[in-house]
Amino acid sequence: MTIKAIPQTKNRIAEISETEMINPLIFGGLILGALLLFAVYYRLMFPGLTNADALDFAQIGRNLAEGRGFTTYIVRPLALVADSSPQHIPDTTHGPLYPLLLALAFGASGAKDSVVAIVSGLFYVLTVPLVYLLGHRIFNPRVAIIAAGIFAVNALDLEYAASGLHITLFTFLMACLFLSLYELAQTAYREKNRSEGVPRATLLLTGALCGLLYLTDPIFLWISPLVLLAVLWLCPDFRGTALFLFLAPLLGLMLPWMLRNQIVAGNALFGTRASEIWMNTSAYPGSSAYRMLPDEFIPGGGILNAVMRKLISGSNQIIQVFPQLSIGWLLLFFVPSLLYPFKRESVSAVRAVTLLCLGGVAFGTLLFTVQMPLFVSLVPSMLVFSVGYFLQMVEGSELTPAAKRLLNPFFLFLLLCPLVTDLFFTEHTPPLRSTVAAKGLHEVIPQNVAILSDQPWITAWYTDRPSIWLPNSDNRVSDIRKRFPEVRWLFLTEQSRSYSSTWQYVYDVLYRWTLVAAETKRTGGTPPRPFVISGKEQPLLNALEGFTSISPDQPFPTVVIAGWRSPAPTPDAGNRAPRPAMIPPSAGEAP
Repeated sequence: MTIKAIPQTKNRIAEISETEMINPLIFGGLILGALLLFAVYYRLMFPGLTNADALDFAQIGRNLAEGRGFTTYIVRPLALVADSSPQHIPDTTHGPLYPLLLALAFGASGAKDSVVAIVSGLFYVLTVPLVYLLGHRIFNPRVAIIAAGIFAVNALDLEYAASGLHITLFTFLMACLFLSLYELAQTAYREKNRSEGVPRATLLLTGALCGLLYLTDPIFLWISPLVLLAVLWLCPDFRGTALFLFLAPLLGLMLPWMLRNQIVAGNALFGTRASEIWMNTSAYPGSSAYRMLPDEFIPGGGILNAVMRKLISGSNQIIQVFPQLSIGWLLLFFVPSLLYPFKRESVSAVRAVTLLCLGGVAFGTLLFTVQMPLFVSLVPSMLVFSVGYFLQMVEGSELTPAAKRLLNPFFLFLLLCPLVTDLFFTEHTPPLRSTVAAKGLHEVIPQNVAILSDQPWITAWYTDRPSIWLPNSDNRVSDIRKRFPEVRWLFLTEQSRSYSSTWQYVYDVLYRWTLVAAETKRTGGTPPRPFVISGKEQPLLNALEGFTSISPDQPFPTVVIAGWRSPAPTPDAGNRAPRPAMIPPSAGEAP
């Protein structure tokens, strides 16, 4: 990738002429190059799905593919509604677009980890030529090819591509939106004082893209009114028509989903996701509110101070982490590019909309939960402006031609070093060991049962069974058991130890039994007698009465599994030796 200076036009960044055409060979080469990069990264780095949200999207997509509707097998206690069955819990947390695309892919190739990763990788591949197209339209082919190359070889972009997440989808849609807005701005300023017609197709496309972004992630609802303001600003001579053409596809896509959310979750805009406004506060730390039953979660004015503290803390987090986005050090050039006087008003308009969208994403993620990957959606536009300004700096410098040539290998090293390091010199992310146990559990449990787990996304995807997240309060486990008699299995990882002292005790006792069972299985010794949970003194142990330890399939297990059997005594119980049982810990006693 050779850095060459952009010709100056009265000390302004040069921009593409109307007659200059896109080179189809470069366009095709970028697609093939991105495909090759993704294939290599996937082959060397993909350990299977490891992200909770990726597993969540995958199981929703499979439910869609198998005709179960937009339902989830990850049962969040907060999302429970009256008379709901764990097999028919509507998902009210995610947007429907990405799971729908996964469902189509599953229908063609089967529900597998690899298919999920390929779907997310596909949108990474498609975004690379869009970055080129955006740079080509706004500046020139040189800026375009460098920006697309930087995006393609960025290690973080490739990590997202193989993650199975929807990040690449909303980045692709946002790149399309910036292109559409640029076309609208170019048309508006070119025809500002003429009446050659309204850019109907561009306005319809812009509204549709905003609607699709909302259906990908509800947080993007916040950018829709900002884009609408930009559309009205760019179309002063036909604002009424522009308003109708923008809103028609936007509302056509959004309103059906909002109506469904209102009916199912009681919140049209965000569904259950609206509860995150109160989460990550001192009143509801982290995502613990999702594990509360609806009658436990009582937000209100009393915790407004905690929400304000969350907003301040989140702002500080964004300021600190934002420079670590996928374009890294090039962000240093995006900030001064905001002050650069562009020759064409359409370019300045795209820059202004980029800032508006940045503000909308920041506001949305601050109000709910800070998710830095959402800012990746803005990378295509920010990257193009950063590269354009950087090349202008190189051209305007007093460096000799030889010194400018020396910059090429230096910056090439900066761009490729993170990717090469990730591929060949760092320890790769291992597969989740708990997936082996979950896959084994899938083979032995009936279809009509449910699982209680601290990692419901793992069990929901790999067992294809409803998985209920452990309630936030130990006292409410019995309510879950009574409401869902289908709960016959317990799947616990080490994370469950942090939920409460009693859950820590349950895990530790079962884990010690599991280690002994695994050792005897490995050495051919006599297996220990099954361990049965019992204990009337503790609400949690009482709720888990009858769950019996299951011998592990793995030689070195990391999870514990227990299956439920009726604790009722049999007629000859007096002739049998008493079964092992848990003794509840006294207050403050360590397990």
